[in-house]
Amino acid sequence: MQLQLSIITVNLNNQEGLKRTIQSVRDQKLKNFEFVVIDGVSKDGSVECIGDNRDIIHTAIIEKDKGIYDAMNKGIGLARGKYVIFLNSGDFFYNDSVLQEVFEKEHDEDILYGHVLSAGNVRRVPERVTASFILRRSLNHQGSFIKRSLFDDLGLYETRFRYDADWAFFIRAILEKKCSTYYVDRVIAVFEGGGMSSKRDFSHYTEQAEVIQYAYPEMHEFYKDHMDLILIKKEWMNIQNSRLHKVAFFLQKVLAKFK
Repeated sequence: MQLQLSIITVNLNNQEGLKRTIQSVRDQKLKNFEFVVIDGVSKDGSVECIGDNRDIIHTAIIEKDKGIYDAMNKGIGLARGKYVIFLNSGDFFYNDSVLQEVFEKEHDEDILYGHVLSAGNVRRVPERVTASFILRRSLNHQGSFIKRSLFDDLGLYETRFRYDADWAFFIRAILEKKCSTYYVDRVIAVFEGGGMSSKRDFSHYTEQAEVIQYAYPEMHEFYKDHMDLILIKKEWMNIQNSRLHKVAFFLQKVLAKFK
């Protein structure tokens, strides 16, 4: 029987989150999976936690990495399942039957994808992944099952990107390779937050333009113009919210009464 799924968890100094993730994997009714954990030499007890759960963790690497996407690539290199899903430390499956529900039928699509829950809100994905959608938003890696062979065809995550290497991969897979997708109308996982994606500053827009140039170059000039407009809008909002602007607006209202 073919191994159906590789669950890959990346961790660094998040022992409590790692415990939640491990328990979620342990509770799954589906058992035809392997669990791969990549730890960047944590100092908070995470390494000991991994050792205490080797009955459910099939493969673990504990070594320094060059960032989250480098660690995720290490997990891909070890994965033996038909599909992989990235459930990083602190993330957990929505319930104990979600994997069983997804894989109750045989799949051969390149990407299976569903919704995730974050901060009490469901991040919904569309029934059909269009070019318009994937160029504006990424699929959630916590809610996506990616056929392992896609990484052989397209390569691993581009580690020069700090935030959006998974988005670059999805753009290439869906727009360049025109891979097949399957919509799963259910919440797959709960996204903890507090990771790289939630710590972005406005500079991540610069990276997004670089991602487009790398993954879909024919859209680069259009996307660059789009980002420039966003920057202009942000600067205008900053001006509107500034104290000087508020004082000027107040004085304008006062002076208007004396006209």
